[in-house]
Amino acid sequence: MRTARRASTVEVPSFLRQLVKETEKMVTFFFKGGQEEQKLDDDSDSEEDNDDVEEIPSPYLERPMLQKHTDEGGIAAEENVEQCKDSIRDGFLGIDRHMHQLAHTSGWDRSGSTAAAVMISPQNIYFINCGDSRTFLCRNRQVVFYTEDHKPFNPREKERIQNAGGSVTLQRINGSLAVSRALGDFTFKEVEWRTQTEQLVSPEPEVYDLERSPSDEFLVVACDGVWDAISNEELCAFVHNRLSVCDDLREVCSQVIDLCLYKGSLDNMSIIIICFRGAPQVTPEALQREAELEQLIDLKVKDILQLIRSKNEEPDLLRVMKFLSTESIPGLPPGGGITSKRDCIIAAYQKYSAAFTTIEPV
Repeated sequence: MRTARRASTVEVPSFLRQLVKETEKMVTFFFKGGQEEQKLDDDSDSEEDNDDVEEIPSPYLERPMLQKHTDEGGIAAEENVEQCKDSIRDGFLGIDRHMHQLAHTSGWDRSGSTAAAVMISPQNIYFINCGDSRTFLCRNRQVVFYTEDHKPFNPREKERIQNAGGSVTLQRINGSLAVSRALGDFTFKEVEWRTQTEQLVSPEPEVYDLERSPSDEFLVVACDGVWDAISNEELCAFVHNRLSVCDDLREVCSQVIDLCLYKGSLDNMSIIIICFRGAPQVTPEALQREAELEQLIDLKVKDILQLIRSKNEEPDLLRVMKFLSTESIPGLPPGGGITSKRDCIIAAYQKYSAAFTTIEPV
C-alpha cells in the first residue's frame, strides 16, 4: 500500500495545530486499549510543543503511531465493525468536548476544522467524515463509494440547525458558516438546551464500512477546495490515468492540485492518495502515448504561434490556451483535458516565443 499527500501552502490556524496535538494524545489512549496515559505537564517545554508551525504539521501526521502502539500491545485480535465505528464516533465527540473545555478555560482558538479520514483493516475500509471534505474509493476504474458532504442546506442538517434555533440563509448557518459539521467552531455550539450532537454545528462524524476487495485500486481524501473544481468521477478517471504514467504518488497529488488551481479553485486545497495492490501500474505503452501527446501539443503550440505571428500580432499564453481548447486533441487525460497539460503548454510557449522573437537592427 502506497500513500502520498499534497497541500496548497497556507498558514495553518492555531486551532488545527492544537487539534493535532490533542488528537495524538487521544489516539494513543485508543490504541492502548483505554490505558490511562501519564498526564503531561501543562508547562512542558518539549520541542514539539514550542514549534512555531506555519504549514501542515507533518512531524505529527507522519509519525507511525499505529505501528508504535501495536508493537506495544493492547490491540484486540478480532475486528468488531460496529465497535470500531462507535469508538470512532466517541473519539470525535470526546476530542471536541475536550477542545471546547480548553476554549472556555484556557482561551484557546474557537475556530474549527472539517475532518475526513479512512481507517483500513485487513478486512474493511472505514470512511469517516465530519464536514465537507470528501473521500472516495476507486475500484475497477469506478467510484464505488464516496462520503456525503455536510452542508447546511441538506434537509437533515437544516432540520437540526433550525431545531437549535438557527437558520439557513444563503446556504450558510445564520448566513455565516458554509459547513454544518466540524470539530471546533464553538461559537455555533453554545445552545445550552441541546446536546453535543444537536447544536448548530455538530462534531459527530458519519462512519461507513466497506468490505475490501482485490479489485480496490485507490482511495482519495481531499478537502473542499479540490471538489469545488472537479467531480468524483473526473478525479477518479484523472488519477487512474496518471498512475499509468507516473509511479511517484507525490507527483500525482501535485498534478491534481495544479489541475484544480488551473480550473479556478480559490479555496485552500489538500489531497491524500492511498494506492492498493490493484492500483494501475506504469506501462511502456502508456508512457509512449504520453510522450506522443506532449509532442503533439508542442507542435500545435508552435503552429498557433506561427499563425499569430503571420498576422503581425503579439502572442500571449491565454490566447494560445483558447486556441488549444477548440482543437480536437486525442489522448488527453480523462477528467483533466487540455487544462491538465498546462505545464507542457507553457514550456512549449516559452520555447517557441523566444525562437520567434525578432531582434530589430540598431
